[in-house]
Amino acid sequence: MAMDSGVAVDSRLQSAAIRAAKHDVKGAELVFRFLAAKLGVDNLKDASFMAFLYVCGVSGRSDLAVRIVYAMKKAKRVPKPACYREFAKGTRESKVAEHKLQPYLFVLKTLCNVTDDFDLPINRVRIKF
Repeated sequence: MAMDSGVAVDSRLQSAAIRAAKHDVKGAELVFRFLAAKLGVDNLKDASFMAFLYVCGVSGRSDLAVRIVYAMKKAKRVPKPACYREFAKGTRESKVAEHKLQPYLFVLKTLCNVTDDFDLPINRVRIKF
């Protein structure tokens, strides 16, 4: 509606529109796809991706969060540790934080270049035979 009246859609408006879905991942996905169709994926701000990661965290969908990070890479965006922090913030604020997140959390941390305190500063291990 704001886009039809000529209002410039900045990162704050994109983020607020996606975060408004809160627990509804499908609603957030519809808003995200609508913004991507109207603005083009290249014009989506990093805040839009991070807001979607937050919604995934609130709803406990780490599998979808991994797909979003892959979409960021496909759009030539560099996933930062802040992306994982947004997902983690969503899981902390959620009452259903104890979902089966474990299989995807390590993948999400690796994609977002998050290192734990006990990890070595190695980003990639290459094994040659």
